[in-house]
Amino acid sequence: MHEAKFESGVWGLSWEEAEGDSAVQGAACFSKDEGAQLDIPFGSVLGSDMGIIPNRSVTAKYVFGITRKSEHIVLVDCDGNNTTFHFPGVEHQTVRANLLWYSKKQFNPDEKLTSCDIDLSHLLLWYGKSIVKDELKLDDGKFLSETVSVNTEDLAYVPLYSDEEISVNLRPASKRNGQDLEEVRFNNKCSLRLESSRPLSYDEMMRYVTEIQRFISFCMGWYAQIESICMVNESGIQIESYGRYIENENELKKSVIHEMPLPYRKIHDKTQMLIKNWLHGSEEFNAAKSVFVPLATLKQSFYINLQFLAAAQTLEALARDGRETKEMTDEQFAERLRTISESIEDEDVRAWADNKLKYCNRVSQGRLIKDLYDFVGPYAKEIFPKKSAFVGKHVDMRNNIAHQNPNAKDLQNDFLFYHMHGVILLCYAAVMRKLGFDEEETALLLNDSNFRWYLKDKAAELYQKK
Repeated sequence: MHEAKFESGVWGLSWEEAEGDSAVQGAACFSKDEGAQLDIPFGSVLGSDMGIIPNRSVTAKYVFGITRKSEHIVLVDCDGNNTTFHFPGVEHQTVRANLLWYSKKQFNPDEKLTSCDIDLSHLLLWYGKSIVKDELKLDDGKFLSETVSVNTEDLAYVPLYSDEEISVNLRPASKRNGQDLEEVRFNNKCSLRLESSRPLSYDEMMRYVTEIQRFISFCMGWYAQIESICMVNESGIQIESYGRYIENENELKKSVIHEMPLPYRKIHDKTQMLIKNWLHGSEEFNAAKSVFVPLATLKQSFYINLQFLAAAQTLEALARDGRETKEMTDEQFAERLRTISESIEDEDVRAWADNKLKYCNRVSQGRLIKDLYDFVGPYAKEIFPKKSAFVGKHVDMRNNIAHQNPNAKDLQNDFLFYHMHGVILLCYAAVMRKLGFDEEETALLLNDSNFRWYLKDKAAELYQKK
C-alpha cells in the first residue's frame, strides 16, 4: 500500500461540522508503519478542549475532513487518546484510524459499494501478456523501421469469474510517460475489478477482495500484496481506501517468475471453476487456505517449528475436508463401548476405560493423511516416495512439536526444514485437486513450472531409503 500525505484541511465529526465554525485544522497522512493519522496542532476533534478530562468520547467511528483543495477524507474507526495539554496554551491531538478513505467528492461513508478496483503486486507477470506491441522491420539485416503500438483489444477486460453476486475481471492498462524527446517509456500494469450485482457493505466487499487476493497469491506462488484499492459507491463516487494490509518483507526474485505453479496462460479456461471452488469451499477448506496461503507463498518468517505446525495444521484440515471423520456410526460405537464396559469387572478400571474410550470414535490422523496422499495421486509420491514412512514420521513430529515433548529436541533442523516444505508442496497439490484439477493435471502443472523443484527433491531424499 502506497504512502500518502494530504493537504491541510478542516475537520469535524460530520461534514457539516467540518464546514462550520467549530471545525479544527489539521493534516492527514498514511504510512505503512503508522497507518492513518490526523495531526491537529491546535485543539482537538475528539474529546474536550477544556482540560485533561474529556467531556465527550475520545473515539469515533468516523472523522470527516475537507482539505484546502476541496478533497474529502473520512477516517474510519478513530482513536483520539493521544492528546497533549499545555498550561498556558492549547491542546495538541493526534487521531489514529484503521482506515483512510479519500475522494474528490463528498460521500456518505455508510453507503454501500457496487465495485472495487484492486492493484496487486506483479499481477501483470501472472497475466503474462504484453500490452505494448513492438514491430521491427529489417531488410537483409538492415534496420528499416520500428513501430510501437497499443491496441484497444489488448486493453479489454479479461473475465475470470462471475456468479449471481460478484464478477471478477482483469483490467490491462498502459500509460506513456510524458513527451520527453530523449526517452519514451510505457508503464504497463494489470488490476482486478470486482463488480457486485447488489450493493455490498465495505466488510462484504473486503471479504471478496481478500479471497481473490489469496487465490491469485496461490496461483503465483508468492504473496500478491495489495498496492491500492479504489471503491465505487451506489452514487457512483470513487473512493480510495488506505489501510495497513499485509505486505511482503522481500522483493520478488526474478527467478521465481519462471516457476509460477499456475500462471494465467495455463488456467485461463478454468478460472471460473477454480474461483468458484475457492470461494465456496467447506469450513475445513477455508480454515486450511487462510493459514496455508501466507505460509506457502513464503510470506511469513518465523521459527521453523511454528512454521512446521502451521503446515501440519493445514494438512490436517485438508485431510478432513469433504469426508466423514468418525470411524463408525454413533450407534455402532455406543454398542462397542457397552460391550467393552460390560467385560470389565473392576469398577475403577471400567470407569477409567469408559472415560478414555468415549472420545475415540474418529479416524486417526495417520489414516486421514494417507487418504489425502492417495487423493493427490502421483505427485504425492514424487514428494514422499514412501507413504507409510512419511505419514508415521510426520504424525510423530507433529505430536512431539505441538506438545513440546523432549523427543522434539532430537529433530535435526535440516530434516525438519525439508520435510516441512515437502508438506507444503503436498498441501499445494491437495488444494489444486480440491479446486478441480485431476491427478495428472496437478502433477503436470507443478512439474512443468519447476515450482520449488529443489525443495521437492530434497524432501524425497529424506524418505527414499525409509
